[in-house]
Amino acid sequence: MSAPDDSPRGSAWPRRLGLLAAAAVALVLFARAAALAVHGAYSLDEYQYAHGAWLIARGQVIFRDFFEHHFPLLHQLLALVWLGLDDDPAHLALLRLTTVPVILLTLWAGWQLNRRFAGAWAIVTLPAILALPTYVLMATQLRPDPLAAALFLAALALVARAHARRAAGASARAAAA
Repeated sequence: MSAPDDSPRGSAWPRRLGLLAAAAVALVLFARAAALAVHGAYSLDEYQYAHGAWLIARGQVIFRDFFEHHFPLLHQLLALVWLGLDDDPAHLALLRLTTVPVILLTLWAGWQLNRRFAGAWAIVTLPAILALPTYVLMATQLRPDPLAAALFLAALALVARAHARRAAGASARAAAA
């Protein structure tokens, strides 16, 4: 009769399988979100944002030539896409694809923020975010809120990363003294 395997290598397989399962679930949920971005129903607001972006791409100046009550970053980013397109409204589907990088930025920022506390298990953050129906529905539409949330989380992740580096440097200096 053999003794149970108590080595760290023997216990790594369940951990690896758990991490792989979380990554697989995240990949499936991300594919569903990307499909929703392409094939989902359009909300009335999306046409307003797309039209504002189209106006900017055609030389209009937001807040001067046309009224918009949102901050202009989304319109300005979407205008970059309109620059290479004609005036066909069917290009709204192409504009919708710009939501995919916003979702990826949100996932990266969430993973970065949790990596410090959860290590490799921060991968669970990805399916946790993508399993939120309200987030996925709103993030796959042309809206300024998901972009603002993604940029805010990314800023927090970068600040936390810089803070961790400074704290590690201060600890090293204190240990060396």
